[in-house]
Amino acid sequence: MKMFLIICSLIVLWMISVVSAPVNGTNDTCSCPGLNQNWEIDMSDNCDIESNCNLGTGKLSFTGVGFTNCNAVVDTSDLGDPGNGGILYIESGCIINIA
Repeated sequence: MKMFLIICSLIVLWMISVVSAPVNGTNDTCSCPGLNQNWEIDMSDNCDIESNCNLGTGKLSFTGVGFTNCNAVVDTSDLGDPGNGGILYIESGCIINIA
């Protein structure tokens, strides 16, 4: 009986993890999309950008209301305005290179 309960518990935990996992196609606006890709950050995601990102010819832009913390080096060809209701916090490690 104990073994049955353990197996049932493991199945339930697995089902919970599958249900709560992101669905393919969901948009993660907090992660660098990669070289020569545009990056549109949704300010309502309240992103913490802590990994360097080279967008190359890609553009960095913002939508929505909220904030983003930048504490990394971001290389981009263009920097959009955070807009009304959007705040871009420039931390000590944040450098945004626009080429």
